[in-house]
Amino acid sequence: MFNTNPVRDQALSVPGLIAETYQTIESSTRSALTTPEIYSIKNLILTGSGDSYNAGCAAAMAFSQLGHLWVRAETPMETSRYIAGVYVPKPEKNTLVIGVSGSGEGARVVEAITAMRASGCRTLALTANLMSRLGKAAEKALHVETPPFAPAPGVRGFITSAMALYLLAIRFGEVKLCYTMDAANVLRKQLRSCADALSKAFVSLKEAMIPFAHEIARCGVFEILASGPARAAADFGAAKLLEMMGLYTAVADVEEFNHLNFFRTRPNDIPTLLLCPKGSRAQRRCEEIAVALRVLKRPYRILTGPSGFEEHEDAVWRIPADVPELFSPLVQSTLMAFMASFVPMPEGEAYYHGHAGPWNESAFKSIKNSEIIL
Repeated sequence: MFNTNPVRDQALSVPGLIAETYQTIESSTRSALTTPEIYSIKNLILTGSGDSYNAGCAAAMAFSQLGHLWVRAETPMETSRYIAGVYVPKPEKNTLVIGVSGSGEGARVVEAITAMRASGCRTLALTANLMSRLGKAAEKALHVETPPFAPAPGVRGFITSAMALYLLAIRFGEVKLCYTMDAANVLRKQLRSCADALSKAFVSLKEAMIPFAHEIARCGVFEILASGPARAAADFGAAKLLEMMGLYTAVADVEEFNHLNFFRTRPNDIPTLLLCPKGSRAQRRCEEIAVALRVLKRPYRILTGPSGFEEHEDAVWRIPADVPELFSPLVQSTLMAFMASFVPMPEGEAYYHGHAGPWNESAFKSIKNSEIIL
């Protein structure tokens, strides 16, 4: 279908990954917490690093809207050092902390879950490794495995983690009678349908993405604007370009762009992507900012749904399916990786710089062997 590279292969595998893992993950979320536990939980903290943090950010609105919870997505450093032992709403058992880590061995997320459990909170590990330090540190675990695939800056692990969090959010609302079982199953169907939306989008957007990806390489800079759940997709896309080739991408909230990044010099050399999923609560502001991008003469594109932004039609990338804003990060994040896979790699460059030279992490304490402080 397309010329290949490892990141593109990961992105293209996502529809099949959703179909392959959905049922197992959905079943696991039904037994992760008991009905009394779900009823007792009023506050939720989602914590993880890198792609795992972005998965939490992607799902935060779902837990709030569907599960009627007060939700924060925080990095493990903030969770362990600036929430645990500082202030947790009482009674502490009404707060659930979910630590997300595929390996379960990131030192900081282990520290965060250990510290929050010591503070009296309920803790749940979302991990592929139940025998990891994270799996052992949490009271409960949600086992989420990602089938093996050729290594590359990851897409698949983010997808399975985010999907598990979305399904758990749906489960919260179902158990708490926020909607009927039939309505819960409609939500699950919408989530599964993201696979079909992606399959169609790969075909319809490829030819439009390639020249824009080459423009990013030419300029050596990139900017992504997003609000709400789409912000997670923006951060994910920025992460892939950093991991692939060290290309720094600025990510800005749609409103905050007008306060700050709007004033960057040489706007005609700043490729900019505006993320605005169908039905976005930020849509009207996105429409205003799209005009600003045009006035600035920035090379810009808008990733959106089947309709809207008709006055910018030459700059619009349409996802040819109705994907609710709630679940849009699954589709947008994958498409961000897909687009990034067309950005030409500098000659001699390797993913993560090959972990060589100054990027060799053996000379200092890195992600897994960092000191845990409690």
